Amino acid sequence: MYSNRRFLHGCARWSYFGYYARAVTVYTHIADQQSVFRTQVIACSVREALYVLDGLLDNNTILQPKAHMVDQHGFTDPLFGLCHLVGYTLMPRLPVHKQQLYKPDPTKQYGHLDAVIHGTADMALLQEQWDPLIRVAASLRNRTAPVHVV
Repeated sequence: MYSNRRFLHGCARWSYFGYYARAVTVYTHIADQQSVFRTQVIACSVREALYVLDGLLDNNTILQPKAHMVDQHGFTDPLFGLCHLVGYTLMPRLPVHKQQLYKPDPTKQYGHLDAVIHGTADMALLQEQWDPLIRVAASLRNRTAPVHVV
């Protein structure tokens, strides 16, 4: 199936350099045509998800990615929301039975998905934090703050 979306894949090379407490690994963004888009050396002690958006937003190439695929180490709930706010689709490859999935309305039924949806989103908290979230997204999009610091 052909799609006009540009996909990037993030992967960490499984070779570590140094002792675990001081070890580093190489996080590589790979474009959909199997070319390396960006490479970062990161500490093994931090979660890879902190660096996913760094690679997408620090894009000075002709590639215009719209979606990014990650495994379970490249995913967090806040990253999922930030990707949406800055215009990317995060597509994590996750085992659904191990994830906490939320629905906005506890009374609404989603058919077969109700078996895996175990939580309800706190919409009041989302409304309360909306303005700061938009400010963070604007700072990231305009590159005035690096993602792994935010």
